[in-house]
Amino acid sequence: MYWPYYTITLLPYYSRNPFVASIIEEMKKIILLLALLLWAVAFEAQAKKVALLIGVGNYPQYSDHSGWGRLSSANDVNLLSKALKQANFQAVYTLTEAQATHKGIINRLDKLVGQCSRGDVVLIHFSGHGQQMPDLMHDEKDRLTEAFIPYDAHRCVTDSYHGKAHLTDDEIRNRLTNLRNRLGPKGLLMVTLDACHSEGSTRDDMDYDEDEGYPVVRGTADIFELGKKVKITNRLKPDACRLIELSACKAGEKNWEYKGYGRLSFILAKKITANTSLEQLATMVVNDKTVMNRRQTPKLTTHPVGTWKP
Repeated sequence: MYWPYYTITLLPYYSRNPFVASIIEEMKKIILLLALLLWAVAFEAQAKKVALLIGVGNYPQYSDHSGWGRLSSANDVNLLSKALKQANFQAVYTLTEAQATHKGIINRLDKLVGQCSRGDVVLIHFSGHGQQMPDLMHDEKDRLTEAFIPYDAHRCVTDSYHGKAHLTDDEIRNRLTNLRNRLGPKGLLMVTLDACHSEGSTRDDMDYDEDEGYPVVRGTADIFELGKKVKITNRLKPDACRLIELSACKAGEKNWEYKGYGRLSFILAKKITANTSLEQLATMVVNDKTVMNRRQTPKLTTHPVGTWKP
């Protein structure tokens, strides 16, 4: 069992014979290769599945009517948390209601980077309202940028609120860039958004469902009047991990709740298993014809290693 040690230590003696010396050199290469292989296997074994679930449904109600309607986001987080743990996610973190302020979400996303390692598989889920606002970064074709609505964001401009707490897609991208760089080429990040940016929470006859009556709709068609500039501080590295983005509906569609849950949250929880990869999960959601409303089409976008799709 000690032959590598004796072989290497007696190398000066054996090296007098060229044939034996060449065999020893080949053995050393094999030993090094095996060591690297064992290290790679150990590294893969240490890779883990991590999730961060962010949900806001019990928004504050303001006297100036700048508040948001109530949603079932807490149900989404509870349902997904249980499903992900059963699917062998080693760490499932949650941030809900009053904790999920703009600052709270930014800080939690920053903290998540430090809790992940290269090669990890990470799911970040947002459940709540969404809204569009003017694009001051000049990177949107429709001149509107999307924002997730944290607990402390108002629905409209007031004397004391000018959009500071709206969490824009550019702010989220800054954090995702850091995380993708951290996870590396063998890691995977999936971001799911159970909200709606483009349609309203009004209900009309077209929204009526025989089973559910008039269901709750997430988001608003009202565009926030002021834009928000965001400094892009982080750059994507060439070996940054792949990214999958999955939204509950496409632009121009409404996002209806389903049996007290967000539709996307509900189907994610029902489809995920220990043997289901995130790529397979995204495909299952897009192809689902049972839970997703016939007028609601999930939007799937994939970004390869080291790139952002325009």
